Amino acid sequence: MDVVLALAHRGPPLRIAIIGGGPAGTVAALNLLHLARRNDRPIDVLLLDRKTFTQFGPAGCNLCAGVMSAALIHDLENLGVIIPPHVIQQKILGYDMVTRRGSIFLPRPPGSVIYTAYRGIGPRGLEYDEERSFDAFLLRSAIQAGAEYRNSLVMEVRRRADAPVFQIQCQDGETVDADVIIGAFGINSTLGRRLTSLGTGYRAPRTVFACQAEVPLDEAFINEHYQGQIKIINLGLHRIRFASLTPKRRHVTVSVVGRAVTRRDLMELLEHSAVLKHFPPGWRCPDWVCACQPKLPVGAAAHPIAEGLVVIGDADISRYLKDRVGSAFFTAAQAAQAILEGAGSLEVLRKRYYRPSRRRFRADNWVGRLLFACNDLIARCPVMVAAFLAVTRWEQEHLPPGRRPLNEFLWGMFTGDAPYRAALQAVLRPGVLVGLLRETLLASLAWLRGDLKAGNWKPKAGSRE
Repeated sequence: MDVVLALAHRGPPLRIAIIGGGPAGTVAALNLLHLARRNDRPIDVLLLDRKTFTQFGPAGCNLCAGVMSAALIHDLENLGVIIPPHVIQQKILGYDMVTRRGSIFLPRPPGSVIYTAYRGIGPRGLEYDEERSFDAFLLRSAIQAGAEYRNSLVMEVRRRADAPVFQIQCQDGETVDADVIIGAFGINSTLGRRLTSLGTGYRAPRTVFACQAEVPLDEAFINEHYQGQIKIINLGLHRIRFASLTPKRRHVTVSVVGRAVTRRDLMELLEHSAVLKHFPPGWRCPDWVCACQPKLPVGAAAHPIAEGLVVIGDADISRYLKDRVGSAFFTAAQAAQAILEGAGSLEVLRKRYYRPSRRRFRADNWVGRLLFACNDLIARCPVMVAAFLAVTRWEQEHLPPGRRPLNEFLWGMFTGDAPYRAALQAVLRPGVLVGLLRETLLASLAWLRGDLKAGNWKPKAGSRE
């Protein structure tokens, strides 16, 4: 493909406008510039975004918990982008899953590296400097690599009648011509509606609501209590599928996910006794806490590509309920390769972008839906929760790291490190299923006797892997 890229264009530079300066847009720019230099291909890359990611609160943030997986960090390093220490908020050592029958610590698998960062400069009420913003760091990296950045809101996109190019109308009154457009505006933007005037048939993915709050806490308390752990709250509550407490440097990001969760659901969660254990004694969430209600995609966009146009990131497709940043990186890289190979050709976009992105996410997301439906059922059933915890603890006591199937399953469910099908394969081993069935029967008998409810039941053993 390098030869194709090198010979595909020897005329004027290909003008590429990227609408959106978050991770999807900046990584698309980094990939485009990297491939163009390697193949001696002249291009002009323009990033358009009304955000600078250097404002406090939601105005400067991309409304995300900010967890970076090992794969994401590796992909950045391949582009020559090394995340500096001051951007890192916490190094994550594992996940602590909190259930109605107690909690279980899931240590980070060997070789896995996970960090947390803040997508903007920081929440309202805390003093951070702009150098700590992950999204601003990526934007600076793209500019240093050769991209142009314009801090402006895109108002309209149309095709010019007198030339086979696009014309972008900005809020400041300026217009920009582009041969190819990459839509990296994200699922929480209204920019997707502006594409309807092009007649491509683009329709944004289906979404559910999440709710998020940035809770200030003493740095010493975070270091002592969280110890590099993300808390997964899996209590089987009616409106909340799951929640997470993600430690940063001087605050904790509280995220709740459900079909239509609200700030009220988030505040009720923060009053739950199992959640209050992870905050200082007597703590109550202040009314002024920095909060937002982002959308999460749970489907795929319709018609995300057209001649000279491709929509990427979670405005197109991403992993179900997790790893939105990692998904943005993948789609951005695929789009960059497709554009430089075919100069925006619909056929090449279909072959090099649309099909690979669907192969990567569509079937795996169906597995994710199945797993989360099972998780919802299990989380609401004390007997099944007890059985899962019993087998998980037995694996940790008797099996070495890397050979703990149920631990691998739970890790794959809630982190961005692995596809859902890998989590499913881990739990579908005969020894695991036999262990779960046995513990479920024993826990059921204990429930009938009243021992489980009274807390007097002790599991026998786990899987026989």
